[in-house]
Amino acid sequence: MPWYRYAALLLLTVAVLFLLSCAVKAPRGSGVQQTTVSVTYPNTADGLQTLLNNILTATKSGDSKTVDVLIKQTEFPDYGQWFLHTYRPDPETAEDWAVAYTNNVGRNEGLFRELLATLARDNSSTIIVRKVNDNPEPNNGLERGVLQYARTPVDIYCATLSSPSHDEPIERRGYFVYVDGMFRWENLADFAKPDTYPSDPARPLQESRPAFSGAGSSAETTASVKYPNTPDGLRSFLSELLAAAKGGHREQVNAMIVQTEIPDYRNWYCSLFVPGSALSWANPYGKDLDQNEQAFEEFWQNLAKDDGEILVRKLVDKPGGRRDMEWGMLHNSRTPLDIYHASWKSAKGAPDEWIGYFFYVDGMFRWDSIVHRAKLGRFDSAPKR
Repeated sequence: MPWYRYAALLLLTVAVLFLLSCAVKAPRGSGVQQTTVSVTYPNTADGLQTLLNNILTATKSGDSKTVDVLIKQTEFPDYGQWFLHTYRPDPETAEDWAVAYTNNVGRNEGLFRELLATLARDNSSTIIVRKVNDNPEPNNGLERGVLQYARTPVDIYCATLSSPSHDEPIERRGYFVYVDGMFRWENLADFAKPDTYPSDPARPLQESRPAFSGAGSSAETTASVKYPNTPDGLRSFLSELLAAAKGGHREQVNAMIVQTEIPDYRNWYCSLFVPGSALSWANPYGKDLDQNEQAFEEFWQNLAKDDGEILVRKLVDKPGGRRDMEWGMLHNSRTPLDIYHASWKSAKGAPDEWIGYFFYVDGMFRWDSIVHRAKLGRFDSAPKR
């Protein structure tokens, strides 16, 4: 090989070695465009605590870019797919929840930043994290729901942010799910007061009523259940109710209507539905329950004067069907519900009367008293869902 080729190879080797040595010695921040490396947080209460402390520290120092990056990391990559996989195998339902998440994420993150700014001004502010799986609150419907209705294991954390020295002491709770190696803020349940989701102590359950055990509970399979989870089961119950009304047994009528109350209703609604919607239904349910039950009792007293038959149908999912109220009742819960509609067919040829909708919960049919419409008596209203 000619000498000049050896010389060229030698020069090329020296040049390569020189460039490699420069690359090794160059500082990491010397490039024109840096690649941001995401900080990983372990799937523990301490991991979430560290993340939230980092966000709060960045807020205190005025580092809005770091705050934005960290909060952005807490967003679900695809909320609909996560919901589909974790709760309901229904693409249409997952799509609805994904839309709700997308529509609210910007607003809720803005409120989160405001809360952090308030905490940043108080040196005594604290952040406490609890893993819900290890210690769920016994009367917290949201916590029970996200765990009880998950089809696959899910790691849920509760973060309590408080500012005791504020003009009006602040305490807010938010919930995070560990997904794809990161804590994702379940911001459909935004940071709220600690007493937002527990059962309503103003209307305690009677000891004789069953405790809420959720959809698909073993209660409906026990031999003690008098009314099976079928259209005939509801028809049998309502027929006995009508017979009691015809016989003038008002105490029995009242007792049977009380049986149709949703046990621990506030807990039940918060367990099954989007937090905001759940409260919008649970609050009027409890507030108007006595009034609605009185009207329902009068309805049966009036119905007792007529002759006819009770018609019952079970709501059936119709994929691709019209998204009406019944579609929403079937699809907007975390888990499938057994829902029935009952009506009255008069022997006199009058149009069918609406009796109401009933959920099957804890071995009994529970009247959905916030959705009702009937023409007999004074029972004639239909609040919107």
